[in-house]
Amino acid sequence: MLKRLSALAALALTVMATGCAHGPGRYNVTVQLDDAMRQKLGDLGDRNFEVDLVAVNSLENDRWSNASVTNYWQPNDAFKGSIPTKVMIFNSKAVQQAAATSPAAPKTAAGAATQPSAYSQTLSAKDPIWDKWYANKNDKSVYHLYVIGQLPGVFDDLPGDRDVRRQILPLNVEEWPSGTKDILIQVRPTGIVALTTPKVHKK
Repeated sequence: MLKRLSALAALALTVMATGCAHGPGRYNVTVQLDDAMRQKLGDLGDRNFEVDLVAVNSLENDRWSNASVTNYWQPNDAFKGSIPTKVMIFNSKAVQQAAATSPAAPKTAAGAATQPSAYSQTLSAKDPIWDKWYANKNDKSVYHLYVIGQLPGVFDDLPGDRDVRRQILPLNVEEWPSGTKDILIQVRPTGIVALTTPKVHKK
């Protein structure tokens, strides 16, 4: 009887812990170029292509959501660098060379690409930048991850992630399926797409 009660108590604690998980989380965020983007960059010669990751709190979210992505990539823009930023640089020449030596990247059993760094880069959940982003957080804090890409071509400036050069994802753990530790972002010539998706809230 005591063993059964102990087991039930342990189960209840587990359920409570899972149900109460909330607040900003830390994830392994991988940014990956799709085949079409690799081809496009490979045709550009020797040029750097940048993707920025920024964690934005609720106080700054509206400003960042409505900021011009075109202006963001201009010299001395007020937004770029105003918050600690994880910068990922993809070089078109390196992409071209990697494609020549390894045109087909191997896949893991889960389907995630195990690719050369020319094609894919990861922000670790243990990266010190998370400490900077969450320096002033509390249990009620709401944060979003902004993934902003310097896509080649001409695009219209639109608010939020209607602008295909900007993907906005929640960072609070309650917004993701239980146990989510990894987020996969794919960069395409037509825009930035999250292959790992948060919960869908029914209206």
